[in-house]
Amino acid sequence: MDSNREIALLSIINNALIELNLKNTGYQPAMSNNGKKIAFTKEIDGKSQIYIRDLITGEESVLPLGNVNAYYPSWSNDDELIAYSAEQVSIENKAPTNRDIYYYDVITGKSERITTSPNDEFDPVWSFGDKKILVYCKTEGEFHS
Repeated sequence: MDSNREIALLSIINNALIELNLKNTGYQPAMSNNGKKIAFTKEIDGKSQIYIRDLITGEESVLPLGNVNAYYPSWSNDDELIAYSAEQVSIENKAPTNRDIYYYDVITGKSERITTSPNDEFDPVWSFGDKKILVYCKTEGEFHS
């Protein structure tokens, strides 16, 4: 691999890196629990979006999340939902707002906002059983998890 940022698979059996041909395009990868897909953040034209790549077919698609900058995808244990953080982009001044937590339903293609607080919430992780989501929360300059 060259010095560019890229996503690769690491085999824990022989420590081999398997390139996925995602050079300089993706970051914050999250592998589905069945190991067949990855979700990752990709920035295009100044907008951060979440993509899903099928590791078997190589097909890649962007999640239709609207006018947001989206980050930190996290697969639910059953691989049916992807939690992520996103900031709305104001149309008036194009300034981002604080990040909230959303989830995207891979089956229905719908997204739902989970948090609406004035805090900055990001980096969601699903609990076993998908009943809770652990997040980082920034309030008054301090981080909480």
